[in-house]
Amino acid sequence: MRLAHSAAPATAPSLRAAFLATFLAFFMAVAGNLRVWQTTVEQIGEANAGAVLTAVLALALLLHIAMLLVCWKWVFKPVVVFLLILTALSSYAVDAWGVLFDEAMIRNILETDLREASELLSWPLAWRVAWCGLLPSVLLCRVRLRFGSLHRELGLRVVLILGHMVLLAGAWTLTGRELTLFAREHRSLRLMLSPSAALVATRDLIAEVLHVPAGPLDVIAPDARKKAPADGAARRVVVLVVGETATASHFSLNGYERQTTPGLEERGVINYPDVHSCGTSTAVSVPCMFSARSRDAFSRSAADSEENLLDVLQRCGVQVRWRENNSGCKGVCDRVPVEWGYQLTDEPSLLSEDGVYDGALLEGLPDLIDQGSGDLLVVLHQLGSHGPAYAKRAPDDAKRFLPECSQADLQNCAQEEMINAYDNTIVYTDMVLSQLIDLLEPVAADARVAMLYVSDHGESLGENGVYLHGYPCWLAPDEQTHVPMVLWLGPDSAQGLGLDMSLVEAGRHQPLSHDNLFHTLLGLFDIVTETYVQELDLLAPARVFK
Repeated sequence: MRLAHSAAPATAPSLRAAFLATFLAFFMAVAGNLRVWQTTVEQIGEANAGAVLTAVLALALLLHIAMLLVCWKWVFKPVVVFLLILTALSSYAVDAWGVLFDEAMIRNILETDLREASELLSWPLAWRVAWCGLLPSVLLCRVRLRFGSLHRELGLRVVLILGHMVLLAGAWTLTGRELTLFAREHRSLRLMLSPSAALVATRDLIAEVLHVPAGPLDVIAPDARKKAPADGAARRVVVLVVGETATASHFSLNGYERQTTPGLEERGVINYPDVHSCGTSTAVSVPCMFSARSRDAFSRSAADSEENLLDVLQRCGVQVRWRENNSGCKGVCDRVPVEWGYQLTDEPSLLSEDGVYDGALLEGLPDLIDQGSGDLLVVLHQLGSHGPAYAKRAPDDAKRFLPECSQADLQNCAQEEMINAYDNTIVYTDMVLSQLIDLLEPVAADARVAMLYVSDHGESLGENGVYLHGYPCWLAPDEQTHVPMVLWLGPDSAQGLGLDMSLVEAGRHQPLSHDNLFHTLLGLFDIVTETYVQELDLLAPARVFK
């Protein structure tokens, strides 16, 4: 019995499906990985060109084997069209922004909202999708696929797969040593291969998500309790600002040559110059920041199955409020009251072309603080410096560096204009934080007040051809992990919080990370629990007053 032709116009040319898959596999392996092969040739040297050809051959044959497994009527064409579009999209991300695909990057993509996704669209991306994805897909759909009888098809595919294995073994015998050594020294290249890297990362993410156990969350710090306050002690009010995509090297507080943080410098904040993030994407860093787990022990699946810092504080009687102007809290704020930035204001000066500026997070904040009488934590989650649309992140009155890049394909902007646009986002963050401090100063008359700002991760701005963020932490450049952090304490609040300001100042140069946040917040609210680690409370050495 012979399998039928695939659906296509009767006048369309016909090809044997298994052989057409060969051409498509080589097309995706070559056209979808031009940057990978260029980098490989540059690094391995022309003298070892055979090793490069082996790598190309290996990827093409592996793709061909995968397509042979789905080379059946009604299945082959949809799967290959999907692979072609995926190849076009992932190869553009690699070529344009230096993206590496691991499970964290796939999670970040899936949790990106429509606003962020739309900012990535550009004509160069459309052109890549057109010639690398849509054009071959249209040609494929115009072809009538021929299939032999079932036993002949199975036999042919077994022969082809065995032949591929023999061919690969022979090529590997000749060049495998050079290729193995090169691959060990350049592990990042496997995360750039299209479409395989994105597929493997998606598989890993699915496995991680399926690993999350069903049922109630694991309780964190079940013994946690708040110390009994002294008679007449004022309430504690802490505002935690979670920054977005701010890199420490562009804060003038940290020695950057441009004046990007004048407001914070005038307000006498404590600046921490040596802080590193838990991850390089919001989807990883934000849950990690609020987790009791260290960076080394953290995984998103573990975070999704257990409580976080906000749960512990609420259980101990601290009121918690979350204000959101990003793409969501990634599960952290699921059990606390949440207000979105667009719900907080209709003030024209705070409305951006696709939402609201971060200044909206401050609207009505004094009233929110005055509504309660107990201890309060307010978390402000900024949109901050999220790329690539840096020019959309700051209103005109915050833009002191011009001209600025206003397009999504950053690699085609003048470097100075791109840096101008990014630095303007830092200037605006400085303005928002300065306004926040000014709002909190009157509150300090009746409360012990603190403001802590820390970014979730940093940003690459074209260094070594890398843009945006999302690299695996083991490979991430310093620009993506070195983040700014500043602390402000209200007038007369330090002693009420038990802190010696001279010791706070003296400890600001210690190396810190997101690991410190969980324990520092417990300390600020006087929470006692065996989960608390004093060495990770950045203010513990300065806590001398009782």
